[in-house]
Amino acid sequence: MLISVVMPCFNVADTLERTVDSVCGQTFKDFELLAIDDGSSDQTVHVLHLLREHMPAPSELRVLSQDNLGAGAARNLGMREARGDLIAFLDADDQWYPDYLATAAAIFERFPQLGAVCSNSWDEYSNGRRLNVPFRSDSVLVVEDFFKALLDGTMVARTSGISIRTSVVAKAGYMREDLLRAQDYEYWSRIAASKIRWGFSSRPLVLYNGVRGESLSRNPLRFTNAPLPETWSKEIWPLLDGETFDSFRKYYVAWSLKWCWHELQSGLDAQARATAEDAFPRARGCREKLFLLAVRFLPARVHRLTWRVGSPVRGFVRGALKKVRSRRTASEFPGYA
Repeated sequence: MLISVVMPCFNVADTLERTVDSVCGQTFKDFELLAIDDGSSDQTVHVLHLLREHMPAPSELRVLSQDNLGAGAARNLGMREARGDLIAFLDADDQWYPDYLATAAAIFERFPQLGAVCSNSWDEYSNGRRLNVPFRSDSVLVVEDFFKALLDGTMVARTSGISIRTSVVAKAGYMREDLLRAQDYEYWSRIAASKIRWGFSSRPLVLYNGVRGESLSRNPLRFTNAPLPETWSKEIWPLLDGETFDSFRKYYVAWSLKWCWHELQSGLDAQARATAEDAFPRARGCREKLFLLAVRFLPARVHRLTWRVGSPVRGFVRGALKKVRSRRTASEFPGYA
């Protein structure tokens, strides 16, 4: 089994060596690494060529280049060039633990019905602190409803922890290159909406860079070009039916509210109101509608004041929930094996 690792790169010369070292250090050696430069203006391409000379056999580093078209286009180029049975996604400022690829390959072997698998992860901050979503048992969840699992917190799906079968591309297509932000989350949602089964490994085998602001997925200005909810989701709705439709609708509203808050915090008041207005027709129930109406019609300074006052309370609640979640066992999560 060959695994193609797809790694988009944009101005990441300072983190590339650490990331590539984590790939080379995998216990699973049958992989190719496709590094796609997205029009970097620093020494990214130079560093990639230096690293290519020191790749351990039989692994291979292939360097591809394109104009600055964005992360979605870069990943699509990598997927088109991939020769593997599986495609593993990795951002150029994150890292994998040594058994990440071996674990993903074993899960696909064990559960042939799965088309996509994601792994739990750690976030690393500048002070050296690492945080993750704790699960008491290192188990594998065969996900019945991708969107419900995300909302319930029984799984997390982040790009550097996701692998798919190459055959998934034929059914779900490629990432949308018209989306400058959140094109990866749209793609994972479209895969689920295409009736492709997901699996989740609760072992944290990915180390996310929680502080870097220049990478493709963590640009501090990423909310400036955030798509409106209906634009983001337009290719997903036609694929849904029955219970999945309702669970995606709830996920869609929660996603929209999250982006409203991020836009307000970034000072993008008009954009936040546009997001709330766009998502409102999908809202059901008083709470969802009230939140969206508040964003649309209350002054932005009221929201920012509420955010500042509420932050300590939210932090306490999140901490309590994490403690409760860490005490739950695998038997409390139907579908874990």
